Amino acid sequence: MAEPEAGTVSAEQAMLLLLLDSAAELKRLEREGAFQQIAPGRYWLKDLVQGFVRHSREHRNVTDSGVLARCWNLTSARVGQLAREGWFKSLEGTHGKYDWFDACAGFIRYLRDEDRRSTKSAAETRIRDAKARDIEVRTQQRLSRLIPLDVYEEMIDGMAGMVRSEFAGLAAATTRDLTMRRMIEREVNARLRRIAEHAMAQAIRLEAAGSADDAVGADRAGPVGSSQSDLPSNGGGARTT
Repeated sequence: MAEPEAGTVSAEQAMLLLLLDSAAELKRLEREGAFQQIAPGRYWLKDLVQGFVRHSREHRNVTDSGVLARCWNLTSARVGQLAREGWFKSLEGTHGKYDWFDACAGFIRYLRDEDRRSTKSAAETRIRDAKARDIEVRTQQRLSRLIPLDVYEEMIDGMAGMVRSEFAGLAAATTRDLTMRRMIEREVNARLRRIAEHAMAQAIRLEAAGSADDAVGADRAGPVGSSQSDLPSNGGGARTT
C-alpha cells in the first residue's frame, strides 16, 4: 500500500482541521470551489487551508433563511415569501442563501412600507367613520330626532328663569313674619346655590360650548330676598298675606 504523499490530508483529516461537522459540509465547500481533491479522498493541505480561508472571506456576508428567520422573529417560509415579493434577492445560483446586508436593508424597506400602509389605512378608517357619523346625524335631523343646541339652551334658560322667579316670591307669599321670611329665603338661596354649582360641574364635565362661568355668574343669578337680587321679593305676582 502506497504511503500518502507528503503535504496531503485525507477527507477525515480535512474535516478535523476545518472543524466541520459532516462530510456533506466538506463536499459543499468543494462544490463551491473552495478547494479540490487531488485524488479520491485526498487534498493538498496548503490548498485546503488557503481555499477555506479565501472562501470564508468571500462568503462572510452570506446567510440563509433560517438565520434571518431567527433574527427577525419570522418563519423561514415567511422569509422566502418576502424574497419572492422582491424585498431582497437570493444569491445567484443558490436557493435560500442571501447577502446579509441586502436582506436586512430589504426587510427595513418592507417594515417602513407596512408602517405607511398602516398609517394610511388608519387615516382612511377615521375618515370613513367621520363620514358615517355625519350621515347618521343628518339622517337624525331629517327624522326630527335631533334639535339644534341653541333651541335646547333657550329652553333651559327659560326653565331656569321660571324656577328662579317662582322661588323668589315664596317667602313673601308664605308669611308676613320678617324673621320667618329671612329663614325661608336663606333655605331657598342655599338650594339655588347648590343647583348652580351642580350645573357648573355638569357644564365643565361635558365641555359645553360657551363660557359656563359667565352663564352661572351672571347678575340675574343673585340670591332671593336680599339687596343683591334683581328680582322683586314678591316675584311672580305673589301677594303678602
